[in-house]
Amino acid sequence: DPGPGVVRFVHKPLEKPITMMGIPTWLMKHSATGVGNLENGSIQEAGDYWVSARVLDLAPDGDQTLVTRGVCRVNTAANSKQDCSIFDLWGNGWRFEKGHTVVVEVSQADTPLFRRNNFPSSLSIETATLRMPLTREKLNVDFRN
Repeated sequence: DPGPGVVRFVHKPLEKPITMMGIPTWLMKHSATGVGNLENGSIQEAGDYWVSARVLDLAPDGDQTLVTRGVCRVNTAANSKQDCSIFDLWGNGWRFEKGHTVVVEVSQADTPLFRRNNFPSSLSIETATLRMPLTREKLNVDFRN
């Protein structure tokens, strides 16, 4: 259970193994709202929020492995053009075996790694895409042997 406030995107089980190699990118069409003028408690477009995305490898037996993650922070007072429509996750190399499932969890809280934002906000996601760099199968070599 990813917990409250987490949106979980689950791909169908893989028909063949794939190897991610590099830096995945998270793309989403979204809107964020937050508490505006604290005197009247009005809701307005959020100018200070963050989004966390985690990529997991879900095995057929239910075991999950964290493959990579990333965070995007928006503070329009510091940068009026910043939003979280597109952001890179941390790079990694990982092989997803046949029958495994790629899962992406998106939230506005990723504690204890990152502390919660001081300003309450909510996120509404309309569309989302994970762009994952993959290697060719012939380049997938286990150098441990």
